[in-house]
Amino acid sequence: MGSMARSMRRRRGRECKVTVAQDGSRTIPLNAEARDALQRQMARFVEKFGREPKPDEPIFFDENADTPQPSQVTLEPLYALMNEQGFDPALIHASRMTDRIVTAENEQYLTDAELAEWDAAYKEGRRMHRKGGPCKCISLRVKLGVL
Repeated sequence: MGSMARSMRRRRGRECKVTVAQDGSRTIPLNAEARDALQRQMARFVEKFGREPKPDEPIFFDENADTPQPSQVTLEPLYALMNEQGFDPALIHASRMTDRIVTAENEQYLTDAELAEWDAAYKEGRRMHRKGGPCKCISLRVKLGVL
């Protein structure tokens, strides 16, 4: 099949076309808004560092670093807010453990292995929080019949 393999899956009635290279990298389709945002971020990279990014460099970079370094953004404030608002603790646990927030809109772009990792972390969170009583909310993925 050459250096690229085409992976097509159906998730919740939507077709997802993901191009997977032999090195494991993926190419996913983007809408115009996402493409524009990435182009603006690329322009910021060129403005900051005076050149195009290399394949192994982050496009979203630490603004304070002299060389391209990954941004040190943390989702902990979001997790704290989710907890305050009564989100399912297992959902928060899964997001924290996998460093991703899985939604009905973005799960189509995850590999089966990434979804399995998230599902396992979610189930682990359910087991952990069951001891403290039932969760007050049900995660989006449970409501949608994914788990």
